[in-house]
Amino acid sequence: QDRASDAALASAPAGSRALGDFALSTGTRQALDKRGIKVLFPIQAATFAAIFDAGKDLLARARTGTGKTLAFALPVVEKLLLDKATQRAPRALVLAPTRELAAQIAAHALALLPEGHPARGRAVCCVVGGLSEQKQERVLAKGPPIVVATPGRLWELVDGGKAAPVRRALEERTLRFLVLD
Repeated sequence: QDRASDAALASAPAGSRALGDFALSTGTRQALDKRGIKVLFPIQAATFAAIFDAGKDLLARARTGTGKTLAFALPVVEKLLLDKATQRAPRALVLAPTRELAAQIAAHALALLPEGHPARGRAVCCVVGGLSEQKQERVLAKGPPIVVATPGRLWELVDGGKAAPVRRALEERTLRFLVLD
């Protein structure tokens, strides 16, 4: 650990752990460092191994502002970075109750991808009401690894046959992660 991590850990909530305690790629570490993240807060530390290492189903609960988005986004993105699957299909589906939260989750997930990563331009698709269905359909057609959606818009697209990549991922069980936020 470096001094900055030690200092951040000293002032972090009890149960926090240094980034060096986790199997993170260099690119992910750089992305976290760019955002000023030196430690994982308790909810993040508690969920990382269950999601990344064990691949277990998980139900986690924490107060607002404790880092829940990073708690699921970090291990999911890190696992997808290691996934060498060549198929262009969603591998993670995150359902959020509002478009504001969906946009926030999508931004957090995208920020975790290293600069210059080949999938960065198509990595995350935010599927929410109030935005152009046609644009969302075009992005979905590219097979983004991560789809963040509100249930209503996702249902509209899937039921209307416009979100075929998501439907195929659900039917073929190519989704590795399903997150209900």
